[in-house]
Amino acid sequence: MENTVLIAVDAGKDTTKYVYKNELGVLQKESFRTKVQEADNFGADVQGKTFKIQLEDKNYMIGDMVSESKLNYDLSKTSIEHKLCVYVAIAKVVLETGINKVKLAVGIPANIYKNEQLKNEYKQYM
Repeated sequence: MENTVLIAVDAGKDTTKYVYKNELGVLQKESFRTKVQEADNFGADVQGKTFKIQLEDKNYMIGDMVSESKLNYDLSKTSIEHKLCVYVAIAKVVLETGINKVKLAVGIPANIYKNEQLKNEYKQYM
């Protein structure tokens, strides 16, 4: 698996956590807030753990600078918020390591993991 980075991501309701090994083989743990807002005009430079991304012709801001009211407490993991946060975690690791071949493990609730149909639907969603 040379030149492959292993990433584990848990996009939780409040915080997205992820872990990977850096180029020295040291385990790195990072996190950012799972707050997502669609925004065409950001109006300010993003700071801290805030990220601007574009997906399917829509612009989003993710992280600290997004209002607390944008937290999504829905039990579903197939939300745009969770998908975008997983993508941001992957992008951050690829930028940090310079390795663009990724093996990904994503945290999901046990009820999805134990149900083949739900598990396959989730894989397709991601």
